Amino acid sequence: HGGDPNAKDPWDDQPMIFNLNMTPAKIDLLIKYGADLTRKPARADRKDWTPIMGALADGKWDLAHHFLEKGVPTDYVAPDGRSVQSLLAEADGRAAGFIMGQMHFEDAYLHELDVDPAFGRRGIGAALVMRFIEAAKAKGARAVYLSTFRTPQWNAPFYRKLGFVDVARADYLPWMS
Repeated sequence: HGGDPNAKDPWDDQPMIFNLNMTPAKIDLLIKYGADLTRKPARADRKDWTPIMGALADGKWDLAHHFLEKGVPTDYVAPDGRSVQSLLAEADGRAAGFIMGQMHFEDAYLHELDVDPAFGRRGIGAALVMRFIEAAKAKGARAVYLSTFRTPQWNAPFYRKLGFVDVARADYLPWMS
């Protein structure tokens, strides 16, 4: 950027929307012209996501890998001060899966786990969950929570196999609304 370090970054209020027109070349131009992709929100509806998270959540595996090659970090501190942790799994030289979550007071919340279908059923998802749990514990998390859909039918059993248990709505913590 140059100039006053306290000056408002013109990119701050311009979310990077990942769409069919986003390409590695456009990412390179954004970086070349000073976009601070370490802080830039990925999507208008998710200002706490990094560009890598937005690309992955939208199934843009090649863009996420390009961000990593350009040194865009996977960790992020959200505007409200919460620490966001994301981990990326690579296989065969490309992004194969990711997990993202954040600290909520003394607990961690796993927001999203996604594995590229081309790499499914290889243990990548389970390995990402276990690495996320380890990272959360290293940051002082007492517990790791998640919510999942009852369909597809493999969701809940997958997480139960990894040690998660169902929590009754009456036992939700205040931030679990």
